[in-house]
Amino acid sequence: MGGKTRQWRSIGPEEIGDTPLDGYLAVRAQDFAHPWDVVLDPELEPDQKRTILAAWASDASAVESRPGFRWLAGTPGPVPVSHIRSALLALDQIAMPGSTAIRGILSVPSRTSSTGSPLPA
Repeated sequence: MGGKTRQWRSIGPEEIGDTPLDGYLAVRAQDFAHPWDVVLDPELEPDQKRTILAAWASDASAVESRPGFRWLAGTPGPVPVSHIRSALLALDQIAMPGSTAIRGILSVPSRTSSTGSPLPA
């Protein structure tokens, strides 16, 4: 039985369509390589962070033939949907009074690219 390795074809933003964001948030979204970068951004309001993360998680950012990944136009590459969901959850916890969100932020999921290599900090 021959071992078959999965080959990911490199795709570009032109293949993922337009971003569901517009204006200032579409421009700001280009600053982020990972959903946690959005959560930790000190300049954005919580509702702006939620809008960017929701756009990242939406079907408009889906990557064809890779259902577990989303690629928000303007960002460097696809990220796992689970990372977007955990960032949204952390954002919800931060907004709750008396939350333990700092523990969630300190246990940020490992930041790896779709090829498994670490992403830059």
